[in-house]
Amino acid sequence: MVCKRWLKASCHFLSMKKHFKILLLAFVGMILIVSAWFFFADRYEKGIVGTENAEKDPFNSIPK
Repeated sequence: MVCKRWLKASCHFLSMKKHFKILLLAFVGMILIVSAWFFFADRYEKGIVGTENAEKDPFNSIPK
């Protein structure tokens, strides 16, 4: 993005806004990945995923 001298401040603001959106998306994605990791790790430790208890689990998506 080519900025003229009198547009420098607004161009800087727009680029910072774009970087902020990218950082926000990365942060939210990281939180979702970590929460899904802990959710499935907890269910796996309880022996629900992929075992005979799978019929009792309404969230089971793994076919037998």
